[in-house]
Amino acid sequence: MMAEYPYLFKKGMLGKTPVKNRIVMSPMGDNMANADGSVSEQSIAYYAERARGGVGVIIPGVVSVDYPGGKTIACQHRLDALKYVKGWECMARAVHRYGALLIPQIHHAGMSTDIGTTEGIPPMRVSEENKDASDKLVDIASHVDGNLTDGNVLTNQDIKGLEQKFIQCAQFAKMADCDGVELHGAHGYLISQFLTPFVNTRTDEYGGSLENRMRFAVNIIKGIRETCGPNFIIGIRMPVHNWESDGLTDDDSVTMAKTFEAAGCDFLDISGGFTPTITALLETQKYYQGDRVSLSEKIMGKVNIPVFAVGLLREPEFCEQVLANGSADYIVLGRALLADPDWPHKAKTGKSCEIRKCISCLDACFGALAKNQTIRCIVNPRVGYESELGTLKEASVPKKVVIVGGGIAGMQAAISAAQRGHKVTLLEKSDKLGGQLHIASVPPHKAYINWATEWYLGETERQNINIKYGCDANYQFVKSLNPDTVIIASGAKPWTPNIPGIEYGIQAWDILAGKADTPENKNIAVIGGGIVGCETALLLASKGNQVTILEMLPDVATGLEMANKIDMLADFENNHINILTQAVVKEISSNQVIYERDGRNSLAVDAVVLSTGMKSVGQDLANELENDGINVVIVGDAKQPAKIANATREGFFAAINI
Repeated sequence: MMAEYPYLFKKGMLGKTPVKNRIVMSPMGDNMANADGSVSEQSIAYYAERARGGVGVIIPGVVSVDYPGGKTIACQHRLDALKYVKGWECMARAVHRYGALLIPQIHHAGMSTDIGTTEGIPPMRVSEENKDASDKLVDIASHVDGNLTDGNVLTNQDIKGLEQKFIQCAQFAKMADCDGVELHGAHGYLISQFLTPFVNTRTDEYGGSLENRMRFAVNIIKGIRETCGPNFIIGIRMPVHNWESDGLTDDDSVTMAKTFEAAGCDFLDISGGFTPTITALLETQKYYQGDRVSLSEKIMGKVNIPVFAVGLLREPEFCEQVLANGSADYIVLGRALLADPDWPHKAKTGKSCEIRKCISCLDACFGALAKNQTIRCIVNPRVGYESELGTLKEASVPKKVVIVGGGIAGMQAAISAAQRGHKVTLLEKSDKLGGQLHIASVPPHKAYINWATEWYLGETERQNINIKYGCDANYQFVKSLNPDTVIIASGAKPWTPNIPGIEYGIQAWDILAGKADTPENKNIAVIGGGIVGCETALLLASKGNQVTILEMLPDVATGLEMANKIDMLADFENNHINILTQAVVKEISSNQVIYERDGRNSLAVDAVVLSTGMKSVGQDLANELENDGINVVIVGDAKQPAKIANATREGFFAAINI
C-alpha cells in the first residue's frame, strides 16, 4: 500500500542501522522508573505501546549516568551500573518486537536540579559563580527545578570521571541490546552548561573558546565510538538557539554540529539551550505548530548526517511538508505520541482524521512532573496505565449503558464503553456534543482545544453511538431505557454568590458562548480569578477593555499548569490587566464595585463579568436512580467541578469498569 505521506514513511538510516520511517518519539521525562531508577513494568508497557503504534525510533528521555547526583526528576531511569542492564534489555525486546529502534537519551542535570531531587548530593556546577551569569541563572531557575547558582564546582578530575560515566552508560546500553544512545546536550543540562559561554567561565581546557567548551561532549562521543564500535548509533540533542544575547550564536551551532559529526555522531536532534522562560522549550498553547523547525533548518545542508526537527509537531500533513521542504530529515514527536500512540499507523493507513491531537495544555504531562507524579495526558486517559490495563478487551457480557450528558466526560465514557462492546445511549440536552469545550476554546491562545472537540465528535460517530439530542434526561425517561448502568456526566453550571447587586453582572460563560455581547473599550471588573475568569479577562482585554480582576484568594489561576500560567501572567502585563487578590466583593452597582482589601474600596466600572465558580448538576437524578436499584456512576464536573483531565479519566474508568 502506497503511504499517503511518502516522506514520513520513507525508510532511512541512522549510522549503519536501517530505520523503517522518519518518525521519532521524542525524549521526555516520564517519572515512570521504579523508586531506585530501574526500569519498571509500566515504562516498558508505555514505550511498547508507542512502538506498536508504528514509530520508527524511540528515545526514552533523561536516563541518568550518575545517580542520584545527576537526576532532574524524582523517579528517573538510570543506566549507571551493570544491574540495570536487564531492565533495559526487557525494554529493548518489547520495542524491537514492533520494528522500532531503542536509543536511550543519556543525561546529567549538572546544576539544573535541586538538592531534594539529588537526594542530598549538592548539584554540580561547571564553573565558579559570576554575577552576570548568576543574574541570568536565577531568572532561569525560577522556571525550573532549583537554584542553579548553588552546587560544587567540577574539578578537572571530576570532569574526566563524568566523561567515563557517560561512556560506561553507553556500554551498558549496548549490552542491553539498545541500538544506540543520544547525549542530552540541550535545555540547560550539564553538556549544555559546558557549551554556553555565560555559564562556562572556566579558564582550563574545558572553558574559554568554543573548541574548549565542546571538549566535554566531544570526548564523550569519541569515547563511546571507540568502546561501542562503528555499528552503535550515537546522537546528540544539541542547542541551536539560546534566546540569550550572550549565548551561542547560529555560527557556533553550525560549528558544533560539524564537530559532533566529525567526532562520531550519527544524528543531530535539534533543540534549544538556556531560555529566559521555560515556556519557549515546552511550547505552551500560545506557540504555533512547528515552532522550532527553523532551528533544524539552520543545520540542514551543513552536515552529512540526519538532522531531527522537534517542536509542537502535531499533524501528519504539516510534518510531511517539513520533510518535503528539506527542513529536516526526521520528525520528532513528543506529546503528540502521548495523546495518540497510533499516530504513525493512522497516518500511514489513511486515517489521519482519526488522530487524537495534543492540545499543548501541559496539564497532565509536564504539570504532573512538576508534582513528582507519573506523566498523564488529558485527552488520552490510558497514559500511565498501560501496564495495568493492557489491551482493552471486549466485555464478556455486553450491558445497556445510558450516559447523561455529552460533554467531554460523557463522550469519553461513551467511546470507551462502546469500544468494549456495550450498547451505549448518550443523552444530550442541547443540539450538539462538546459541553464546555466549546467555550474553553474561545479565549486567546486556546484554539488548540478545538482539536479535542473535533476528535471526540468524530469518535462518537465512528463508534456508532446512539445519541439523543434535545433530551430531557429525567428519571422516568432514563428508567424507561432499562439501563444496566447509568453514567451521570451532566456537568456543572455557574454558581452565583449572594452579593447585593449581583444581577448587574454578566456571566463569563455567556460571553464565551456568545449569549451575551462582548463589551468593547470599557472599564470592566471580572469577579473571580480562577482559570475561567483569567481567560475571560484576556478575551476582554483583546477587545480594548481596561480589565481588573478581583479575587478573594492570595493568587489567581491557582489550578493552571505552571508554564501556561507564566505565559498568562506575561499576557496580563502586556494587556495592562490589573489584578487585585485578597479582594472580597461586597456590593455591585451599575457603575461601581465595592470590595474589601485593606479596608473598604470602590472601583468604577462600565460592566461587571462574573466568574465565581461552578456548581455540579445531576446529583438529584443519581439519587433517584440509585434508590430504584440502578447502578449509577457520577463523573466529571457532575461529580465535582474540576479540569478536563479529571473528566476524561473518570469517564474512561467508569466505562471500562462496567
